[in-house]
Amino acid sequence: MKTRFENLKNEIEEIAKNYFACLFKIKSIDSKLSENNNQFSIYKSYLNHVNEAYLKLDDLDKKIINCEFFYQEYPYWWEKQFTLTAFYKLKLNAMEKFIKRFKEV
Repeated sequence: MKTRFENLKNEIEEIAKNYFACLFKIKSIDSKLSENNNQFSIYKSYLNHVNEAYLKLDDLDKKIINCEFFYQEYPYWWEKQFTLTAFYKLKLNAMEKFIKRFKEV
């Protein structure tokens, strides 16, 4: 049975995967056709939805969501700032807030 932590993590990983897929699709759509393209509008809407949820977070939550799910170039980035236990508590809190904001938008 999955824990709440794992469920939230999986949900945000899916959101991030879709976010980057939308970015890729938008870049691949001909710019001349983009304004009248329904798919373009759907992709752009999803990106805006994710961004709105993200912007409603406080700075620490933004950093956690960004570093853990969207731009993961720095594994263990948190080690100099937090203990493992503290980090997991903060990460759980940030994930809960992000999902809540995402569902509200």
